[in-house]
Amino acid sequence: MDSWYRPPGVAFEYYGDSVYVLDLRDVEGELSPRALQGPAALIWSFLGSADNPRPEDDVLGNVADDFGISIEEIRTQTVSFLLDLERAGLAQRVEYKGRS
Repeated sequence: MDSWYRPPGVAFEYYGDSVYVLDLRDVEGELSPRALQGPAALIWSFLGSADNPRPEDDVLGNVADDFGISIEEIRTQTVSFLLDLERAGLAQRVEYKGRS
């Protein structure tokens, strides 16, 4: 099972129900922040850190709990969004080895 985390070098700031994310590692790019709102901001808030990645099922469970629905109802869209974040360099995935 995969685990997810916010990579080092990605800055973020919460403002109300939104989070603004900026990849500071992209010094050649335009350094444009990405605004995450609603469910996207919620998913972002449940990601772990590089030292403590969050198992995908934990992220899904937290999102489902917040919306009062089952994990299966949000699995496809949530995983798709996590993969979008990964492609943008704003989230990283590691194979989950289990809790020690």
